[in-house]
Amino acid sequence: MHDEQRTALSILDLEREPFTDTPIKLGDAVGQIAFLGQTHLLAASAARPRLGILDLDSLQGSDVPLEFPTDALLVVGDQLVLNHASDQGLVTVLPRPPVAAGAGRVWWGFLLDGLLDRALRD
Repeated sequence: MHDEQRTALSILDLEREPFTDTPIKLGDAVGQIAFLGQTHLLAASAARPRLGILDLDSLQGSDVPLEFPTDALLVVGDQLVLNHASDQGLVTVLPRPPVAAGAGRVWWGFLLDGLLDRALRD
């Protein structure tokens, strides 16, 4: 990351000479960054409902539109789990890149599961 606003980053390839960096202007401040193995860099922002994906072999970028902005980004096996701000529980689960349109699943309310089935206590 280049600046305090987290809006630019560079990737330095140490395997290929000359050692040059690849500056990437992000536009929005990146809140979350994660690596998917050694093949992809993932970036999400709480400002926009999008997931940025950078293929580290080709340095080709793509983005995936989401329904909600992302608070946390996790890689679980081959799945990408994006947590969204919600007291009830709200996540989007995506397959590993390349991600086709409509491939994600949104789970909402899982923190409320069975809440109304419990007996009330004083």
